[in-house]
Amino acid sequence: LYKKYRNYIIELGKEKYITASEARKGLAGDACAIIRIHKFLEKWGLVNYIHLKPGTKVEPVNHKETAGR
Repeated sequence: LYKKYRNYIIELGKEKYITASEARKGLAGDACAIIRIHKFLEKWGLVNYIHLKPGTKVEPVNHKETAGR
């Protein structure tokens, strides 16, 4: 299951910047697992690394603050 999620997110991320929410829309299953995998892939530069302009600073999202909106 991990490989299915990982491969889908990486493939989708080749064409554009992909958020965890966008990844979730195309995958059925545990939303928390999908978000964790997206976060891992982003941290290690496997997705979203080529879509940022040099010098762009990305602020991490605090999911606790945005929960319930």
